[in-house]
Amino acid sequence: MKLYTLCIAVIFTYSIQAQEIPEVFPKTSLVGYWSFNFNANDESAYQNNGEVHGAEHIGTGYYRFDGQDDNIILNELKGLELESNASFTIQANVKSDLLGSPGMIFSKMHHSSPYRGFEVFTNTTGRVLVYIIHNADQNNFILLETNEEVLSDKLAHHLLVTYDGSSSAAGIKIYVDGIVRPHTASTDNLKGSIKTNAKINIGSRNEECCFEAGIIDEIAVWKEVLGVQAISKLYNFYKEDLDSLNVIPSIPSKYYTSHDYIGSDEQKRFIDSMKTAMYGDGESLFSIFMEEKMADIEAQTFTTMELIPSSYDFETIQRGSSYFFDLEIVNTGENKLAISGIDCSCECFSIERIEEFIYPNQSKKIKIKFTPLRTHSGQIMETMTIIHQAGQSEYEIRAFVN
Repeated sequence: MKLYTLCIAVIFTYSIQAQEIPEVFPKTSLVGYWSFNFNANDESAYQNNGEVHGAEHIGTGYYRFDGQDDNIILNELKGLELESNASFTIQANVKSDLLGSPGMIFSKMHHSSPYRGFEVFTNTTGRVLVYIIHNADQNNFILLETNEEVLSDKLAHHLLVTYDGSSSAAGIKIYVDGIVRPHTASTDNLKGSIKTNAKINIGSRNEECCFEAGIIDEIAVWKEVLGVQAISKLYNFYKEDLDSLNVIPSIPSKYYTSHDYIGSDEQKRFIDSMKTAMYGDGESLFSIFMEEKMADIEAQTFTTMELIPSSYDFETIQRGSSYFFDLEIVNTGENKLAISGIDCSCECFSIERIEEFIYPNQSKKIKIKFTPLRTHSGQIMETMTIIHQAGQSEYEIRAFVN
């Protein structure tokens, strides 16, 4: 079980206990287990290690996918062929931002006709869907989805799908948090093989489309249909992990527009906005957590900071293109520095999110993306306001736009 110690304002830190294959896992039928504790390696006997493409590994815990081009690629499952007459179970812990339609959790399918293969994915409303396809062009497939929008709260959930090899929608079950969820099949007409040489993708379909935005963790595959008791044990085992993930903001992309990132004039307003965005009217777990963290934030004393360079001039640039530079924030004081937000004078900025304290005599570089607006012409100046516990610091960006 993973143990997370998290500090939220713009930061989270970790204290995580490494794990072998969990005791609650059925061992004899396990053909793949990717805990994502330290990397994308397979911890089962089959050692089907993953290749990470862009997905951000956080601490020693999980991968975060940006919804744009991030994925993890697995080779063939050495102990199981995903076929229409094979029984199998697939699990994942998922915290989806519901930006992809579809957003792939687990996919083994080419992104071209006849779209043969198997997929588990989400849509923007929070339903979980399963595709099993022989030939999509010939209407030869199964497509079903949960009746309820089971992931619509954008919180972390234990997701598990079983398939009994019957080539029938009745042979598929979708479990969310240990409970089988009613589903409806819009098409139930599978006849023939689903075998494909497409690689297994976590977070995308064949590295080409349908990129998932959010957190994916604890992928496992068994070559049997797990029973209800085994599934219940798995969910109970992961409950603490899921609760911990629910105080981490999942992040949909590597860069954020100013309006995605805007903090507030006061740290409490910033925390309240995060609370509303993440939890609606609030959850008891979050309320308790934030009471402790706000006390810690308020106890912090004044510190000082320096921005390097002190301002930035792109010189001559062109409309229709994007430009980048690195801004270094240096903590020159004696107490840790918390950046609670960056407000911008226009929607021309995208800013890499800061997710950690900056400690005394240390610095953090963030990537700034600047895209001139159609209204920009000639010499311009825009500003970013960096909000921290010591107040606000303005940063000027200049350019001559052709």
